[in-house]
Amino acid sequence: MDLLDDQIKLLERKIEDLFVQTEGAVILSVQGIGVVTGAELYAEMGDISDFDHAGQLIKMAGTNPIVKQSGVLRCF
Repeated sequence: MDLLDDQIKLLERKIEDLFVQTEGAVILSVQGIGVVTGAELYAEMGDISDFDHAGQLIKMAGTNPIVKQSGVLRCF
């Protein structure tokens, strides 16, 4: 277990070293976002300039669920 823990820590340090060299490092300015989560988000998002506005990014991330339906919902 100690060997695995050491390997995980080493990989996390490598991820951090590489991540802070990218434009995605700005994600770390968000409170509660650490290096590993930030790197994962950046990897999923790709080039942030591909998005015209924040709503596109939020929609892609699936963090702003909105129900869109036609008709009227009736409760009986």
